[in-house]
Amino acid sequence: MTTFGVNAFDGSPLVLLTVLGTNGAGKSTVLRAVAEQGESVVAGYTVPLTAVRNFGIVLIGDYLTPSVKIPGVDRIGSKIEILNALEHACIQAKKAGYWAVAWEGVMLHTRQYHLYAAGRGLRTCYYVLRVPLETAFARIQARGGKAPA
Repeated sequence: MTTFGVNAFDGSPLVLLTVLGTNGAGKSTVLRAVAEQGESVVAGYTVPLTAVRNFGIVLIGDYLTPSVKIPGVDRIGSKIEILNALEHACIQAKKAGYWAVAWEGVMLHTRQYHLYAAGRGLRTCYYVLRVPLETAFARIQARGGKAPA
């Protein structure tokens, strides 16, 4: 996949970090904490990216704006838009000399994106959040009973 004349995947040493878990597991909370702990900035694009400069990571989504309730890939519509966001994040990470791109993944779809990325030279890593079912339900109820699709 090539955009702007740059192949985001050729010879890339980048790591694709995926934070996995059920709705209410805390995926957004983990990535928000990373963004808030570091020197971060949100950059505009069809899908916003959060660059965490001192950690050398690009997060797919806006993890700094408190009013953004669904910050990550759950707000992206189609598979092609997700792949475009992944490619754009990789291009920006490589340009900045960063080591990783991170996102939160929906368990059912994440494997195919990792296979796609691995087939293009990215190393992949999963960080799985496991919380008690009661905790997940309580978190979902606390946000109005809404779980991202």
